[in-house]
Amino acid sequence: MENENQELVEVNQDDPVSVDVDCCSAGSDINLGRCRFFPQRTTTHSLLCTGRILRLNIDLLDVCPNRLIYMAVEICDENNRNLGFKVAEVYTGDPGGPCRTTRVTGFCFAIPGDVCTALPLKVRVVAQYVPTTPALRSRCV
Repeated sequence: MENENQELVEVNQDDPVSVDVDCCSAGSDINLGRCRFFPQRTTTHSLLCTGRILRLNIDLLDVCPNRLIYMAVEICDENNRNLGFKVAEVYTGDPGGPCRTTRVTGFCFAIPGDVCTALPLKVRVVAQYVPTTPALRSRCV
């Protein structure tokens, strides 16, 4: 089973990502009513506020098969300002075989700013095996 996230990642310095967290867009206010599980809204925006979408793949080393992992990925700028945070539940695959490197794909982060300005980023990953006994599992992801 493939999920959206994994461990340590390096951002290629030949293709740096630019960020200016103070985006020019004021955004749109949306009020979600009570007991609306799948609300849908339409908002209108111009292309004045540019940015990038960073899609991050993470290789977790020495991962045992047939296990459940909770992991979190944080993107920060060089001043340690949080630019994004994602959490995922990852199943490591069918039982059998040795521990191996497992790639978790699909962590996507929206990073507003000038796309022609370089930006050094820091990627932090927290990952741990989770007990498979339902009573011991957290409901945070």
